Amino acid sequence: MEPPVIQRTDATETDDEDINTQKEAILPDPQSDHEELCAEEGSQPADKKRKIVTDLTPEQEEDMIQWLRDHPVLWNKKLTDYKDITLKDALWQEQAN
Repeated sequence: MEPPVIQRTDATETDDEDINTQKEAILPDPQSDHEELCAEEGSQPADKKRKIVTDLTPEQEEDMIQWLRDHPVLWNKKLTDYKDITLKDALWQEQAN
């Protein structure tokens, strides 16, 4: 939908202020539209990643780091198996158990 065209004659400073006020009233706010869409969908904006917070002890954190180092298929995009979702899901399930 294209915004309406506002035509003016006899431009003065007061008219400019009125036109700016009218433009603000006519043109939608893209940020509020985005927020409404996200609220309707119940999701976060696409450009923001969800952060997962865990309560790992320092020892558990080191174990997780070592496990990830041992399984580069989970993070190294250069490996052909990086795209193997089945393999990666199986590794995560194994780690979860």
